[in-house]
Amino acid sequence: MVHEEKLEPSEVTYLGVVEACASLRSLDLGREIHRSIEAAGRLEIDAALGNALIGMYSKCRSCDDAWRVFESMKNKTVFSWNCMISAFTQQGQNRRALQLYHRMEPEGSGTRQSHPRPSG
Repeated sequence: MVHEEKLEPSEVTYLGVVEACASLRSLDLGREIHRSIEAAGRLEIDAALGNALIGMYSKCRSCDDAWRVFESMKNKTVFSWNCMISAFTQQGQNRRALQLYHRMEPEGSGTRQSHPRPSG
């Protein structure tokens, strides 16, 4: 009797596949991978995957999808906020970028810092 074990993709696998979708500007495939990430429950705990999805959707010119990812993220980092602001800016949605920037200060104060703030 042969027992086949189902292999689950790791964070690194998902990050690589999301980056490939971004490079190919493949919105449909990116959405399919996004659904797979959500089904695996990875997006709820992994800010890096959320950030990668925001970047992929931005490169595919879908700010609405990027926004949905951003809003659904429970563990936003400063980098998450920067990714979304950048996505808006790259798509010419400067007003939305500024609105998010102003929202970032009060809401983002609870986010984890990616890098320590310089002292001094």
